[in-house]
Amino acid sequence: AKLAKPAAISACLEQTGHYSIAISKALHQHGIHALFLVNPRRIKAFGNQKLRRNKSDTADARLIARFLVAEQNDLTPWTPKTTENEQLTDLVRYTESITREIAKLKTKCEAAIDPIVLKSLSRRIKSEQKELAAIRLRINAIIKSSDTIRKSDQLIRSIPGIGEISSHLMLAEIPDLTHFSNARQLAAWAGVTPCHFVSGTSGRPT
Repeated sequence: AKLAKPAAISACLEQTGHYSIAISKALHQHGIHALFLVNPRRIKAFGNQKLRRNKSDTADARLIARFLVAEQNDLTPWTPKTTENEQLTDLVRYTESITREIAKLKTKCEAAIDPIVLKSLSRRIKSEQKELAAIRLRINAIIKSSDTIRKSDQLIRSIPGIGEISSHLMLAEIPDLTHFSNARQLAAWAGVTPCHFVSGTSGRPT
């Protein structure tokens, strides 16, 4: 079979964490025409719309291909993160794991009775807190080193109630803000837009 040149290929993948990112990077490096990472729920909804009955790897691939043909004009092409963005995401996610570990240790302190155990737990908490502070300093250094990330950080922190840690989380998990033309698109991407379902008299007060 004759294979198309990479520049003539458009690809679509379900967004499945680091597995899809690794494949996406490889495809991008080969210079394909366009690559789209899509929320799996969107693919599933499309399959329900088409009355999908079969479930297999081959059927899934065909469904995603049909989805791409039908929805390509409404999709935003994927682009790889910069080195700074990848470092930021990795560090911020690690701070979250450290924060959870500190919370677990504090809970153990509340249940501990023996002074030796309490002393050991306190040492571990202090060590984790020191590590956490050092990593957050590194995160802030990365933000300051990039004009794009720094501007996004300033924009996010201008929102009332958003502080340093919340901004770090948003910078780590949200794609480039310039990919969204308005706030509603960003909210929809994050899955926090409310949906209104009314049919006949259902959902109405009696």
